Amino acid sequence: MHSNSKTIKILLIEDSTTDALLLIKYFEKLEAHKFDVVRAKLLSEGLDYLQQQEFDLILLDLSLPDSLGLDSIRQIQNLVAEIPIIVLTGMDREEIAIQALREGAQDYIVKGQIFGSLLLRSINHAIERQQIIEKLRQSEARYRGIVEDQTELICRFLPDGTLTFVNQAYCRYFKKASEDLLGKNFKASVPDDTFTALKDHLNRLRVQNPTRVIEYQVKLPDGEICWQQWIYRAFFQDEQIVEYQAVGRDITQRKKAEDSLVQEATINFILAEITQHIHESLDLKIILETVAKEINQFLGSERIVIAKVENAQISDILFESVKAGANISCNLEQNISKFKKHLSQLLTSKNILLEDTFTTSKLLESLSSEENIKNNSVFLVPILTEKKLWGLIYIEKCSFERAWQQQEQELLRQISFQLAIAIKQAELYHKLELANQKLEKLAVIDGLTGIANRRKFDDYIQSEWLRLAREKAPLSLIMCDIDHFKLYNDTYGHQAGDRCLQKIAQAINKVVKRPADLGARYGGEELAVILPNTTPEGAKKLAHQIRLQVQSLHIPHIASPVDLYVTLSLGVAGCIPNHQDSPQALIAAADYNLYKAKELGKNRVVGV
Repeated sequence: MHSNSKTIKILLIEDSTTDALLLIKYFEKLEAHKFDVVRAKLLSEGLDYLQQQEFDLILLDLSLPDSLGLDSIRQIQNLVAEIPIIVLTGMDREEIAIQALREGAQDYIVKGQIFGSLLLRSINHAIERQQIIEKLRQSEARYRGIVEDQTELICRFLPDGTLTFVNQAYCRYFKKASEDLLGKNFKASVPDDTFTALKDHLNRLRVQNPTRVIEYQVKLPDGEICWQQWIYRAFFQDEQIVEYQAVGRDITQRKKAEDSLVQEATINFILAEITQHIHESLDLKIILETVAKEINQFLGSERIVIAKVENAQISDILFESVKAGANISCNLEQNISKFKKHLSQLLTSKNILLEDTFTTSKLLESLSSEENIKNNSVFLVPILTEKKLWGLIYIEKCSFERAWQQQEQELLRQISFQLAIAIKQAELYHKLELANQKLEKLAVIDGLTGIANRRKFDDYIQSEWLRLAREKAPLSLIMCDIDHFKLYNDTYGHQAGDRCLQKIAQAINKVVKRPADLGARYGGEELAVILPNTTPEGAKKLAHQIRLQVQSLHIPHIASPVDLYVTLSLGVAGCIPNHQDSPQALIAAADYNLYKAKELGKNRVVGV
């Protein structure tokens, strides 16, 4: 199953807006999963997106204005063969959808039969199948070069093992002339324990099942042990085996590659565990302890030191871990001192720290042969952030000299890379918190007027309602509406209308002075003022002040039948909140009084 912690990026190529919106709604309903859907209406537009961005999956409609049918799949695969495709088709076009699967699509969905679990299951299966196919493709490519360079070995032998035919490839492989092999028993090249198992396989061949593929080890004349894969075929006469034919090839390299893949998978698993643990915390001390613990478990090291580097010198030992009972004979201070002498050289050598990403092996080569690093007892891993040396991981195994394997070096390099990311995240965490606070403030401010927006209005009136219900104190609300604002926009233009709204919002803020009072843009040209701990009578007085303040601005409005200047109608309502009702009742009452103010001729206040 595809991890639901990762955002799945989907390219939706669908010209139907209805179908596209329906699919997007399905994705939104899958709350346990994260989807980033990019829509393209044309195939050409989708191909452009594929060249510019990376996607995990493509949802493809086969009936597009600029491409029809299977050609759409071919064009996409010619550009990005590795991204899985799910075909979207109508209920009457399942046949072409099945043909699309033969062309390389991973799945198809009938538009009229889409529902959440089906869509999610199809996406997960498509991605997993494509990943399997890609791994198989990579594996086949890896082994193809090995296999194709080999010439197959062919031999025939009697039931007692006597060779009756060998080809030249067989002779070259076993480094013997054909006359030295024919008439001899082929088991001479097979170790005894292997031959016992091989003989058991051959005895199981039957007329109905005359072939068997067998892999085993052979011993060459020079003593080298190699792996071979053989296809054995038995020839029968009167249901008795009279001869065998075998076609073989050397698979030693493949076996080594398989072992390497197993090792690689093990290292990847370890790296994933370390990465997960590192990123579970933003505390630098915990991060460093985690790294040291995981490295100790994997390498069995005796001492790990993580040092901070500043101004081309080791400025601080951030963390040190020594294995209990370890025989530490290396002098840490002496080694650190030696490393200091090389730091300036490392910092100025682009080949080591700046351009060459495999810094660990280069670092070993840069140190003199007399140092412990060189005699395989100590290993040093640079920690690079933004192409600068942030620090060093010092790993020590002094009780004996050890050879640092390539896989170990690569794992340490990857750990260093992940540690650098975690360090950067920890350093940025505080800055991120400050930025989030600023964003939260911006999220509740109306971008045009600079006063609170509707979201802030809704949250604030709800919280004040609950607070004042507990305190049994009054809450009042003023709803304001600019008279004939549409005529104003039609006469002076929308930009002038925006400036008018800004001036009126500022005028309201001049009148509303208490910290607990909130002026907000309710919607369009409608503004509102929330007045906690204010009676309706007090709110009505404040509303008159607001109306007069706006009128004193003398904003021209020649199209208004009310006045030569912009005027404001206001509705006032107030109550003592209770837990049985909601703020909506108060809003409705204020809005009703605003309607009455409009009905009575505008430019006035109506309230209790």
